[in-house]
Amino acid sequence: MTTVQVLKELGEQMGLKGMDLKDFIKEQQEIEREERTKQRDEQEKQLSSKRIERQKQLKIEQKEKEHKQIMEQKAWEAEQKEREMIQKAKERDHKQVLKTRGSAMAVGLRAAFISGNSATTKHLI
Repeated sequence: MTTVQVLKELGEQMGLKGMDLKDFIKEQQEIEREERTKQRDEQEKQLSSKRIERQKQLKIEQKEKEHKQIMEQKAWEAEQKEREMIQKAKERDHKQVLKTRGSAMAVGLRAAFISGNSATTKHLI
């Protein structure tokens, strides 16, 4: 920033006096003001751009986090469904085994009864 004294000396060296010197000083001060305003505007624009970029990055990070949570939830649900299916299969197999054992026992009892082997009948019961 150029001081008024420096501008006055510069104007006098250029041969300016009176109103011309005052006008020169005012014009130079106005030019400097405009330059400072322009610099501030540019800095604000850069800061605003950085802020916008940061907000975009935060949104991306948030979406990635949400996506990860959704995928983890889906994986957990799939595991739960698989466990349920395995449990149902075990129950089905168990029922089948019981049914098969019951049929085998009935066949054995019938055979023992038909043959008249009371020892075998008592053993199967």
